[in-house]
Amino acid sequence: VRMIEFGESKELCGGTHVNFTGEIGLFKILSEVSVSSGIRRIEAITGLALLNHINSSEETLRELVSLIKSKDVVNTVHQLIINNKNLARQVSSLRRDSIVSLRESLLDLAVDVNGVRFLAKEVDLVANEMKDLAFSFRKEENIFLVLGSKAGDDKAILTVMITDDLVDRGFSAIEIVNSISKYIDGGGGGQPFFATAGGKDTKGLQKAFTKARDFLKNI
Repeated sequence: VRMIEFGESKELCGGTHVNFTGEIGLFKILSEVSVSSGIRRIEAITGLALLNHINSSEETLRELVSLIKSKDVVNTVHQLIINNKNLARQVSSLRRDSIVSLRESLLDLAVDVNGVRFLAKEVDLVANEMKDLAFSFRKEENIFLVLGSKAGDDKAILTVMITDDLVDRGFSAIEIVNSISKYIDGGGGGQPFFATAGGKDTKGLQKAFTKARDFLKNI
């Protein structure tokens, strides 16, 4: 253990040493974190490593200036973030309007199968949007809804929603989704009124719709 003295401060040090602080050269703290109660760790770089860090940062800054076509990087990026948020809100609003319109068209497509209103359709929606669409039918009566979607990367999603009056009659969305999810090479689960499944075979969606309808034919 070696004693190091800086002005009035005297410290015991068992780490790597330099002969004098001038050997360190440039010094920059990169992070400061808590290690445990009452103990904190400071991570820093010095000398040539810091010069390389500065050069890398300057190169990154030059690339940003070139990409955004502005030397005022901070304000330009800030404005881009604001614009992106506004566009995201507009897209979200359009998607909501699309779901409302889709709901109405689905009701028009409903067919009577053994006295139950059956709705099945492949939709261009992601999982949470499919859930929102399905839940918009919760206050309806006598509806058996099956939605399918291609989630990208050759993945399929199935959503089954059954209105409460049908659940009271013994229908189970879990049972149905487990039965038809094999056609998309997947599986799922949920609640008696709402269940979902994911699978690998998008080509099986139409087969899953047919088998869901067959379920009603056999009740």
